[in-house]
Amino acid sequence: MRIISSLAVAAALVAAPAVTSDFSILDGAAHAGNHSDKGNSGKGQEKRSSKASDAGGNAKSGAGAEKSAGKRSVNADLKGMNSLNRSLNGLMNSSDPKMDGIRDFVVASADYEAALDALDEAKDAYQPLANSFQADLNPLRLMLPSSVSGWDDLEATLASLASAPEPDKVDYMVEVEVEVPSEVEGEEPTIVTEMVLDQDAYDAAVETWTAMTGAAKTAEANLAPARDAWTAYAIAFGEAQSKEAAASEDAMIAAIVDGLNATGAGPVTEDDITDEMVAWVAARLGAGDDLDGLIDAYIASQ
Repeated sequence: MRIISSLAVAAALVAAPAVTSDFSILDGAAHAGNHSDKGNSGKGQEKRSSKASDAGGNAKSGAGAEKSAGKRSVNADLKGMNSLNRSLNGLMNSSDPKMDGIRDFVVASADYEAALDALDEAKDAYQPLANSFQADLNPLRLMLPSSVSGWDDLEATLASLASAPEPDKVDYMVEVEVEVPSEVEGEEPTIVTEMVLDQDAYDAAVETWTAMTGAAKTAEANLAPARDAWTAYAIAFGEAQSKEAAASEDAMIAAIVDGLNATGAGPVTEDDITDEMVAWVAARLGAGDDLDGLIDAYIASQ
C-alpha cells in the first residue's frame, strides 16, 4: 500500500505565478500524479530524533532508552497490539479499544489513496489540454494561469485582444516634402509638406493585428475546456491535501500510542515509539511503498 507519503503536489498548483504546460513547476515534488514516486514522509522519525537530541545526544531517553538497552522484542514493546495479526474482518469488527485508532487509520489511508487516484485522473485529463492551450497562448506571449483569479484575468485579456480595433490609416500618415513647380518662368519651385500614408508601416501593423486577433479568438474558443479541467485538478488536489494528515506517519504513530495506552500499561507517549515499532505496524497495515497489508485488503473489500 502506498500510504504515509508527502502529498507535495505543489502547493504550487494554486499559489505559483504560472504553471507551465509540462508541469515543470512540480519538478522535485514527491507526488506529481504518479504513486510510484511516493515515499515515507519521515515526519514521525524526525520528531523522535529531535526529541532524543533535546534530551541529550542521539540516544533515546526514558522508556525508549530502557527498551533499546534491554533489547526487548518489538512484540514485547507493542504488548496487545499483536491484534494486528488478525484478518481484516477481525480488525474491522473487533470491539477491542486498542484497535479503534488503527481502524480509523486504515479507513483514512484508504480514503487518501482514493483521493490520490482521483488526483492522478484529474491531472491526466488536464495535461493534454494544458499542452494544447499553452500552444494557443504562445503567440500572445501568455502563460497558463495558476489560480481562479488568474483564469478570470486571462479571459478578460483574451477578450480585449480579440476585439482590438483594426489599425487606423490616420495613425500611419507621415509628412513628406513635395516640390511644386512655379507658374512663373524662371522662378524656383515651392517646397510644401503633405501628409501621405506610410504603406509599409501600415501593412505591417495590419499583419500584426490580424495575427494577434486571430490567435486571441482561437485561445478564447479553447479557454473553457482548459479552465474546467484545471478546476477539476485543483479540487482533486484540495481533496487529497485535506486527507493527507489522517493517513500520515504521525497519524499512525498516534494510533499506536492510543492503542498501547488502551492496554492500561501506560502512560505511553510518542517518545516511547521506536522506529522498529513503526516499521512492524506499517508492514502489517501495508503503509508504505511496496507494502501489502490490511489497508490493501480494506480497499479491495470496498
